[in-house]
Amino acid sequence: NALRYHMMKLAKSKGLNHPDTIKCSQELDEFLNKYQQIKSI
Repeated sequence: NALRYHMMKLAKSKGLNHPDTIKCSQELDEFLNKYQQIKSI
């Protein structure tokens, strides 16, 4: 949830297409993908 909150703050302050927002979004995606892999074992 901390990554999601951070991404939302970045999106509001810098915009959805800012490199920082995109990077944070990609990190969140990676985290969620790893979580789903672990959960499905």
